[in-house]
Amino acid sequence: MAADLKLENGQWHITWNDGLVMPELRDGATLSLDYNVPPRGIIYASNNQPLVTQTDIMAARYQPGATQ
Repeated sequence: MAADLKLENGQWHITWNDGLVMPELRDGATLSLDYNVPPRGIIYASNNQPLVTQTDIMAARYQPGATQ
């Protein structure tokens, strides 16, 4: 992989194009992701009580020093 560099105001910058990440993305092509998790089966104990069931969860992360 090769990237074109340009010197601007004493700093080097990459001349960006989406083909740097994936060559197939040059010239306006796009990439999309269809994320679909299949449901899992419920696991029951011998007394017909569920041991493992399907549920939704949320995750959050704190990153010290991050700005938005």
